Amino acid sequence: MSFIGQDMEEFCSEATELLVSVEKALIAIDKGESIQKYYEAIFKVFYSVKGGANMMGIDPLQKQMNILDSIFAGLRGKTAVPSEALAILLKTIEGARGILATTSNEARIKKTTPTAESAGASEPQKKIEQNVKAEGIKSPSVNLTDLSDLKPMIYAIDDEQDILDIIQFELEQVGMECLTFTDPNELYKAFKQNQPDLVLTDMKMPGCSGQEVLQAIRKLDPDVPVIFISGFLDKENLMDALEFGVFAAIEKPFNEKTLLNHVKNALKQRQMTKFLNRSINLILYQFSDIDAVLAEHGKDDIRRTIRAELSQLILFRRELREFKQK
Repeated sequence: MSFIGQDMEEFCSEATELLVSVEKALIAIDKGESIQKYYEAIFKVFYSVKGGANMMGIDPLQKQMNILDSIFAGLRGKTAVPSEALAILLKTIEGARGILATTSNEARIKKTTPTAESAGASEPQKKIEQNVKAEGIKSPSVNLTDLSDLKPMIYAIDDEQDILDIIQFELEQVGMECLTFTDPNELYKAFKQNQPDLVLTDMKMPGCSGQEVLQAIRKLDPDVPVIFISGFLDKENLMDALEFGVFAAIEKPFNEKTLLNHVKNALKQRQMTKFLNRSINLILYQFSDIDAVLAEHGKDDIRRTIRAELSQLILFRRELREFKQK
């Protein structure tokens, strides 16, 4: 199976998101919540990221995940996490996230300069190894929906602050988080730092259109749904919006029910897409273990069949995301 820079970036992004969820769960445990509520979900995250590191050939990350796996396995059946173990877990996760950030940057560089090659380890790879050595920690030894049971984050952009205030109020009333923007550049900057689950954008703003916002979001993450808001939504505008690939279009002035229905449906799609991607990735990341067992028993025909099917799965997902980015 072949992986390209985009595959590596996507793995790093998803793995980082999962590890951030684990950090939040550990902090909740430290504040008094039961470790058993999150144990299985955290264990699955560590196992999946470790398998992904092995599949992608990120040895420094795999070492960090082995440390996390070893420490956390010793907490099974416990009612609380000792403060020393918690500190090591959080520090090791921080180191793993640093490796993912560096690896993602390296993949991005390779994607933009595909012909550039260097002898031996690349500078980013050397930096990874140096970071692991410097930050390395000596090991003393939620189903997934629990970890993702966080407030949905929604970004809204409009040139009318009154509209943004209404959107923010309505969404926060039902337990969602909403950040508002009048400058698209500020939205893009925030998106890169903390990826939202949904973006609401006005169709026509001074110096920027909803289509331009949509295209920029698609380049950052083609799976994040976008909803257009328009002060004049006729049939032609609606068809244009749908052709651009938006999830829905809402006409101003809108009522609370219309807004919340579209937002909730978009969030459901986002959740289903994330679940599907994680399911696919879990299969991919665990294949290395399965492949080793099949090789040991001489099942080369089965290995070739599985590899061919997984390669088609990777290609199909890649083509789907490239289509969304057009």
